[in-house]
Amino acid sequence: MFFQALVTVALAAGVHCSPAAIEKRAPTVYLAGDSTTAKTSNGLDGWGPYLSKYVTIAVTNKAISGRSARSFTNEGRFAEIEKAVVSGDIVVIEFGHNDGGSPNSASDNGRSNCPGTGSEVCKSGKTGETVYTFNYYVEKAARAFIAKGANVIFSSQTPRNTWQNGVFNGEPSRYVGYMAAAARNVGRGSSFVDHNQAVVQMYARLGSAKVNSLYPKDYTHTSPEGGDLVAQAFVTAIARDYNGTTPLKAYVKNPAPKVFAKMASRLVLITGVNGYIATHTAAAFLQAGYAVRGTVRARTPALLSTLNNTLSPYHDGTRFEIVEVPDIGVPNAFDRAVEGVHAIAHLASPVSMTATDPAPMMRAAVDGTTSLLASALSPAATKDLRSVVFMSTISAIFSPLRSPGHVFTEADWNDVAEKQVAEQGPSTPGYVIYQASKTAAERAFWANQPPATPVRMPRPRTPLYIPTPITRLSMRVKDIHDIYHGFPIPEFSPIRSTFVDVRDVATLVLRAVESPTAAGRYLLVGNESPISPQAMANLLNERYPERKGVIIQVGSPGEAYPEVQWGFDAGKARGLLGREWVGFGKSVLDSMESFAKFGEA
Repeated sequence: MFFQALVTVALAAGVHCSPAAIEKRAPTVYLAGDSTTAKTSNGLDGWGPYLSKYVTIAVTNKAISGRSARSFTNEGRFAEIEKAVVSGDIVVIEFGHNDGGSPNSASDNGRSNCPGTGSEVCKSGKTGETVYTFNYYVEKAARAFIAKGANVIFSSQTPRNTWQNGVFNGEPSRYVGYMAAAARNVGRGSSFVDHNQAVVQMYARLGSAKVNSLYPKDYTHTSPEGGDLVAQAFVTAIARDYNGTTPLKAYVKNPAPKVFAKMASRLVLITGVNGYIATHTAAAFLQAGYAVRGTVRARTPALLSTLNNTLSPYHDGTRFEIVEVPDIGVPNAFDRAVEGVHAIAHLASPVSMTATDPAPMMRAAVDGTTSLLASALSPAATKDLRSVVFMSTISAIFSPLRSPGHVFTEADWNDVAEKQVAEQGPSTPGYVIYQASKTAAERAFWANQPPATPVRMPRPRTPLYIPTPITRLSMRVKDIHDIYHGFPIPEFSPIRSTFVDVRDVATLVLRAVESPTAAGRYLLVGNESPISPQAMANLLNERYPERKGVIIQVGSPGEAYPEVQWGFDAGKARGLLGREWVGFGKSVLDSMESFAKFGEA
């Protein structure tokens, strides 16, 4: 299946977080959950009994069949764990399978929660009991554990076996999002692990016959072998920081359980791997266990040294290679590069805002895309190839001709730039040439793909990467660097009105390749309303008051968020990302801290 990720310019370089210091006393892991976590019988078993195989600390499984967040609370089971935990212990909370339904019914089963994720309340139609939301119950319990010095992991419910017509439908239930929201709401002392997504990825690899054998009696409860595999998926998500670092990571015994061992054999081709976004994307795939083949125009010693030094922390020295493709636009340019690959992330494209002749850039962008697809559809590649991600730009969507109040989505196209290039030729402004080249390249991408086929295929942290020289930064992130050093604050313009953090971009490329259901265009924009470069200056002046007005220009602070008549809806991409976007403020300040760390400040 062919995919396309549509992005703006990326901002921040990733920043590593160091795990908290390990307590002298080894902590205990407590599990709170339902039958999918509990020790059961009759040929079935949850995943909880098998967790101790993969961690170096004691596991106390308090999960029990048939419970929900509400019934677990009402029966005093959370209170029992609260009484037992001591400072440094870890509590994993995982519910969702028994939490649906309506408590208002006269046949209320005592498990259903009040709809909503906040302070909503209901009355039981059977007993008159005041019923709260799912989030109320799990967040209240988590805060009690944290008050005693424990750490809480909000783990999303495991998926049911939903293989249909040869494709696994891993669409998450609403309780997956509820658990992620709980971690955000509770904050310090808590973390989120998307156990659902980790198992979905595992099931997509195992195939329908194997997965069906793990569910001998129904579509929810696993066999002992299935429980063991689901436990492996959980610790793999922990070990590889799929959703950020959790305190349990320090105690994982085997960071790559056997079910994921073949992951490293999956080869991903990343074109233009020395680019700013591409390098972060390569590291994301390497850290997730993939092998990466990257293309460059010329394998110079300096370039090879830079790439190998940057990416060496993320692989064992055998999973990264570089292929030289001097001219991406010539026929058969990528034939060698696509051999044996499972997925392609096409990130290479000419970028220039000062070009005066549109022909070379238009030709390189379009021919580079069609040449890659021709190689991808050749016999050398089609045996193993499962997906292609094409990195476009907001310039292929945004058009100034839209009516006032228009909200841009994946359905929009820039219908102006190509026409302007055709009419003005060498007189076309450089930024319009760039917009036209990317729009034409994306249209060529969609025109040359084969019929969609099912995909059989964790959100790692992306690395800290600053290009050399610093002038090779992409435009939006270079604005941060330049404003800090006293350059004029760029004026507001449509091309500078959107942002997305490079860590989000790298994660979304990985998500697009791994998700069993991802397809089509994705608008990657981290802001719903336009933002001016003035907002960067405001943030930098606040963070570095000693430079305000001395080096960093003050500008016009009130113009940071201009009142313009358009907006952006990136909900589809946000759903694929599975978490909140990295915020504009964090993106800007993390970027500047990255520059300082590398001596650029």
